[in-house]
Amino acid sequence: MGNIPSGTIWSVILSWSTYRSIDLPSLNADPDSITMSGLSGGSWYSTNMHVSNSLRIKGVGLFSGGAYGSLKSSADLYPPEEKVEKTITDFDAYYTANEATADATPWIAIANENAANEKIDPLSNLNGKPVFISSNKLDWVVPSYMQYEQKKFYEAYSANVLF
Repeated sequence: MGNIPSGTIWSVILSWSTYRSIDLPSLNADPDSITMSGLSGGSWYSTNMHVSNSLRIKGVGLFSGGAYGSLKSSADLYPPEEKVEKTITDFDAYYTANEATADATPWIAIANENAANEKIDPLSNLNGKPVFISSNKLDWVVPSYMQYEQKKFYEAYSANVLF
């Protein structure tokens, strides 16, 4: 880049791109009817956005994700016991066991603490909000117990859950 400091060129590019920005057309979106949906990591993101901003976000569609606060790292998606090869005959037992063992208690505690510290919107805003959760028993990447935790999490706040 010659004698121009490397940070300066980025400032010039950013300034130029800002100068060249265009106004987008109005889409006539209703800011009082915002919903979100997501698949896998997008489901976690949508859950976290919904719970954190429950006053503004009116509902969510969640596909193969987990409960608010449940994903700490990518290692959480692949606990050692989930890496075991399974056969097609294992699916039903695995799926049923996941419903019984799903525990949303830690995620509810995190949400309650964040709400008490005013880090997120009041959790009472979730009452009656529509929540659609999809779980696929053939999904070995995001185990179905995580969707059951989502379900139990939202039910704890009286959301209108369709599972």
